[in-house]
Amino acid sequence: AEAAITFKGATINLTKDIDLSAYCSKIVGSWIPIKSFYGTFNGNNHTISNLFCNTTDRAGLFDSVNDAVIKNVVINGAIYCTDTYDIGCIAIRANKSVFENCIANVNVFAKNDSDATGPTIGGICGQSDSSNFIACQSKGDIICSIRKSYILGSMGGVVGFDLNNSSNIVACCK
Repeated sequence: AEAAITFKGATINLTKDIDLSAYCSKIVGSWIPIKSFYGTFNGNNHTISNLFCNTTDRAGLFDSVNDAVIKNVVINGAIYCTDTYDIGCIAIRANKSVFENCIANVNVFAKNDSDATGPTIGGICGQSDSSNFIACQSKGDIICSIRKSYILGSMGGVVGFDLNNSSNIVACCK
């Protein structure tokens, strides 16, 4: 049952481009991130278009990837967040995972006026721990407004925050 929920040990191969506009849009509603992913996601150089998030919660294609491989995929879309703390266009959080040849062409508009911890925003991944990013590109704009009183929070073109300074970013660009 665990493999069916987390895709542990499974490989997901995209065989064609995907348009998410029927599942998430200003009319349909916000994308809900794929919860926990432990497998391999191979986009086979296909594009996932029209990712749309409008939320006060965490935002991205995947919520948490663990011991996972995400590769050869292009994501296009927009994320609008208020009072949120974790945004990653492809993965909100990554632990011991590999991202290779991923392109996020996602514009992020975040506003945080809450008393919560400052935002963690990354063009590919919001927060990373012991993960590798190889030949990834973040092409979207990241526009963030936070309260003046915040001293915490971080943003990055590829990774917003590298927990324990344990991740590697190789040949990536913003």
